[in-house]
Amino acid sequence: MNDHATLIKSEKLELDVAIVGAGVSGLYSGWRLLSGHFEKQVGRHADHLDIGIFEMSNRIGGRLFSIRLPGMPNVISELGAKRFMAHHEIMNGLVNHLNLTSIPFSMGDKTKNLYYLRRQRFCEDQWREPGFHSRFFIDPTYDGKHPDDLFDELVDNVLRANNHHERPKDRRGWDVIKPTLKYYKGPDRGARLQDIGFWNLLIDQMGHEGYELLAQASGYYSNTINWNAAEALPYVVGDFMCDNSYRTIEGGFDQIALQLCKRYQEMGGRLYAQSKLVNFDHTPSGESDCRYRLVIRDISNPAQPQEHYIYANRIILAMPRRALELLNCDNFFFDSGHNHQLCHSLRSVSGQPAFKLIMGFYESGQSKPWWSRQRGLNCGRSITDLPMRQCYYFGTDPEFGTSSLLASYNDMRTVGFWQSLEPPSNDCEVDGIVQEYQGVELYQPRVIPGITQHDIKESESMYQYSQAPQRMVAHALAQLKELHGLDSIPQPYTTAYKNWNHNPYGGGYHAWKACYDVASTMPYMRQPLKNEAIHICGEAYSDQQAWVEGALCTAEKMLQEHFSMQWPCAWLRPTYYLGR
Repeated sequence: MNDHATLIKSEKLELDVAIVGAGVSGLYSGWRLLSGHFEKQVGRHADHLDIGIFEMSNRIGGRLFSIRLPGMPNVISELGAKRFMAHHEIMNGLVNHLNLTSIPFSMGDKTKNLYYLRRQRFCEDQWREPGFHSRFFIDPTYDGKHPDDLFDELVDNVLRANNHHERPKDRRGWDVIKPTLKYYKGPDRGARLQDIGFWNLLIDQMGHEGYELLAQASGYYSNTINWNAAEALPYVVGDFMCDNSYRTIEGGFDQIALQLCKRYQEMGGRLYAQSKLVNFDHTPSGESDCRYRLVIRDISNPAQPQEHYIYANRIILAMPRRALELLNCDNFFFDSGHNHQLCHSLRSVSGQPAFKLIMGFYESGQSKPWWSRQRGLNCGRSITDLPMRQCYYFGTDPEFGTSSLLASYNDMRTVGFWQSLEPPSNDCEVDGIVQEYQGVELYQPRVIPGITQHDIKESESMYQYSQAPQRMVAHALAQLKELHGLDSIPQPYTTAYKNWNHNPYGGGYHAWKACYDVASTMPYMRQPLKNEAIHICGEAYSDQQAWVEGALCTAEKMLQEHFSMQWPCAWLRPTYYLGR
């Protein structure tokens, strides 16, 4: 939440650039436009730009959502994105440039991290032990191998069949060969990889049981859906291998968004909260010298929303696919749905349902939480094929003796299990905070030493989250017991949850569909109409989907291509590859 966001006043507002969306790509674009250097003048004035960011909710950061549960001032719980990688150079450079501190994001101890698949419970390091067999009926060639090793093997099989005996060393190298890769056997023999779904490829390589093993054991169903196989190859052997080094930000992952916003506003940038873009079009003659007129609805008072005209010469839509689809399409841009190339390209990615449920635990007289005392788990994650899918052990607050657990982090096919336990989506406000209950009973938090009901309500209000539904908590506790092999676990004293499938997000992350030419779609989406200054950026149409780095790369690429911005050499290596 940003204390300096304002509501739109009635006066005529004219801008050089109107940015819609205060997620990372929108905030980054605003900050760069006010802090960077240009090859040529892009605004109405030689010495400054007038920029406004319009955010529909009353919270900034988009899918970055860090909270402190009541009674845990020293522990960060992440309802949204939680980490980045060492090779994400814009993220690393920004963290340093903005005087933030990056810290390791531990994936835990492989001798302790649990897997619970098909009612078989074992520790992660057992995958590679001689004689280990899972309960998946896979080809003996693959039996006993770690899922990471299986991904490695199938990717190398495809590359060797295309006469590539070594993997590309970086993203640039992968982008060179992706359009040339073809599949070499089975029903898809001779087809370009970008025209094949990854699920189709996995089935042909490993059979159905092999596919199920990879889908269940990787922790994310989204890794193995039927998305663009050419895009999937570098992803599955690069981003989610167990041995990768991850980092996060001290104070919460959303500090990157908060700091960008702070710098942006210090330089004169304006931020308007609870301001929903309804439509935009060319400015009628005589109204303003600015090129476009935006219709922005002030939704701070839902009973009496007010609409304002905002004028701008350029528009940046820093929005995911679903948010773009919710816009009124009766304008020159969408052409009432008749702009077939734009509509086709808009659908080139699919939103990936994702859901998170967090629980706070306190046990009188105990300095460690139940998962640490009974299972030796202090950090990292455990994986299961139960609907909860993954849990992450966030840490213990030394002051209060309270502990945070990401009790369920699930995606794709399991989101529906939890969604049926929450209020219908039309009973949630735009940012998913429950307003009406329709008979759905929410979990009743309990007081603990030093924490009152007032403290709990204050935390919910400050961070804008709600307690999880009671039955949702009960289901999650039952699955946590089964995963950890325990007869009982204590009740949490507080909860928080977020279903990222709700509007306007349409999912926690995105994936390119098969049968799309990603290399041409990405630059097209950054400026869909050549003669119009309307631009789209963000994680959705990037080649690092599911990562903040993807949002930043598309924004930086857009700014350099269409706003004549110079490379930020002070904090980013000049040869860093921004993507296609």
